[in-house]
Amino acid sequence: MEMEVVILAGGYGSRMGSATENLPKPMITLGGKPILLHIIDYYLLWGANRFIICCGYKMNCIQSFFADRGYQIDCASNLDVVVKYRGADLILADTGLDSGTAQRVVRVKEHISGEHFFLTYGDGLSDVDLDSLLNVHLDSDAMATITAVHPKERFGVVRFDNDHRIVSFQEKAQRSDMWINGGFMALKSAFFEKVSAEDQSLEYDCFPRLAAEHAMAVYCHTGFWQCMDTIDERNTLEALVHGGQAPWIKKMGEERG
Repeated sequence: MEMEVVILAGGYGSRMGSATENLPKPMITLGGKPILLHIIDYYLLWGANRFIICCGYKMNCIQSFFADRGYQIDCASNLDVVVKYRGADLILADTGLDSGTAQRVVRVKEHISGEHFFLTYGDGLSDVDLDSLLNVHLDSDAMATITAVHPKERFGVVRFDNDHRIVSFQEKAQRSDMWINGGFMALKSAFFEKVSAEDQSLEYDCFPRLAAEHAMAVYCHTGFWQCMDTIDERNTLEALVHGGQAPWIKKMGEERG
């Protein structure tokens, strides 16, 4: 079936500091290539052929990137354009400057033609098996299926006794025991009917309500996953790319080989 992918790429990226003063976060580069294209190229590997990019903050920078490199750009609607990229259609959709994630997704409803679609964020990378994710989603008959991942611990642990004497320091672990939403999701197109006009956030408005209705499923991924919320996280990803150790790029090389 046609694989349609919605990518949330309209936020301000304020936690990146000055790096997003002139660029939207999805256009920050890793190895000279915007993270947005790293994500798109990964989905292309699995057969995706249509992408809807939910733009907002500095949408013009995304459009200019493709125009400056000679990609074919056509009108998709009054506000949206479509870019021809590696045999796929990239629809750059204007979803508003201050819209929440729920409203951004609803805004692109007109561009979704299938019964199911993928949804992800424009700032996260993984070597997740997208075929397995889709199979779990289809088998579960859930309205939405998320990929759960183990995040890295952000802080070290201090242990002390009853006399308030420190007994040990434990450096932050590579992965915690928690599971979080890693942002690689599959949804039924019927999801659009579940979003009310009052909903702003997928994460705080829509998903908790679906979970209460037992309408969400989970695919657990224990491989590589890393978001890019901060400059430090960007530097971590850049080091992986520069050192030839980026798992999502290795995955693409393995599949093509």
